[in-house]
Amino acid sequence: MKKIFTLSIVAFALALSFPFSASAGSGHNMTGFAWSSNVGWISFNSTNDHDSATAGVQQSATNYGVNLDFSTGYLTGYAWSSNIGWIQFGGLSGFPAGSGTTADNARLVGSNVTGWAKALSADGNGWDGWISLSGTNYGISKSDDDLAGYAWGSSVVGWLRFDHSGADNVIVSGDAPSVAFDAQIGGTSINGSASVQNGSTVSLVSTLANLPSATTCSVRKTSFGGVALSPSPSASSTATWTVTTAPLTGPTDYVYRLTCDNNQGFNSTGDVSFSVEEQQPEFSIGGNESIGVTFVRSGSTDSEVKTITVLPTNFPGNVNISFGGLSPAMHASTTILYSIDGQTFSAAPASKTIPSNGATTFRIRLSEPVQDICTAPGVPSGCKTYEITINGTDASGLGAPARTKVYTINQTAVDGSFQEI
Repeated sequence: MKKIFTLSIVAFALALSFPFSASAGSGHNMTGFAWSSNVGWISFNSTNDHDSATAGVQQSATNYGVNLDFSTGYLTGYAWSSNIGWIQFGGLSGFPAGSGTTADNARLVGSNVTGWAKALSADGNGWDGWISLSGTNYGISKSDDDLAGYAWGSSVVGWLRFDHSGADNVIVSGDAPSVAFDAQIGGTSINGSASVQNGSTVSLVSTLANLPSATTCSVRKTSFGGVALSPSPSASSTATWTVTTAPLTGPTDYVYRLTCDNNQGFNSTGDVSFSVEEQQPEFSIGGNESIGVTFVRSGSTDSEVKTITVLPTNFPGNVNISFGGLSPAMHASTTILYSIDGQTFSAAPASKTIPSNGATTFRIRLSEPVQDICTAPGVPSGCKTYEITINGTDASGLGAPARTKVYTINQTAVDGSFQEI
């Protein structure tokens, strides 16, 4: 204690004449006290310093405090101890080595404080004054606004606790940068979900606040599965990217990372992940849905030739294609001929087998009484419209659901007469 008392007198004298310039304590965003069983309370801001022994120091020298620069993570300024005087954060060099320490000024990296501070009264008084803020098996961490944990100041300061019970612990006020990232379907979070259906539309939503100037953000895929975002766009205060799930043959993990960086020390990341269910075998029937049929006065004509394509998804099998009747029903005297891959049928064939990614062509020949070709011959709006349904079923037993496709048959009447001009 005698040694501390001697240091206290030296520190107090140095404090009265110490020639640094700092802004007012209210201009710093760190407040509260750290505690050392060796040297007592250490104040991080003059606005909360209620030690009567330092009242004169505050008025005659300067207000003081420690500030966390959110853009770089560095802590700068001065804390005060009535026993050892000023403790400087930032602007230091010649850092000592120690197990697990970082040779840098005090800095918040992620949620951990690293680097060093220094008690200035140590110079020329038989101790070095260095205070390590992180090392092997100890350190300071930040959770929300609170700092907690221990720093080490050798034999003089000893262990310095930032969250001592029964006191105003050291806190950081102000609007800290906030980076939130989520994966949503219909506004509901699916982050961490293992049951996202194939073909789902997933929104990747970033919500950012109080980012340092010159910060840019981007999103990229970090998993083997998933759909890449190209190009990876920059984020503003709130941004949304849309992903449509398309898994591999088995369940597939999607992982995306949001990174915000200002190249000056601020860096924050956020990950979202979800698993897309295995793609079940299925197929669709492709092709143009409209078939044109132009009737002349004779009442008999062929349609356009159309192609029916089987489009598989994780489906290596065959598909049976069959034809439904025309709707609405035609006149009783109307005849219909089907031509499938050039072969003519007087009725719709029972089925036609098409392999995956295969196709077949068909056309329809209609013979209809003249009065039924169009309700108002020569007026296109008076012509009839029919529909024919194409049915597709799994011919290989792979469990693919049946599909249908409706083709529209548009009649057009052409007046077979002519007139001399």
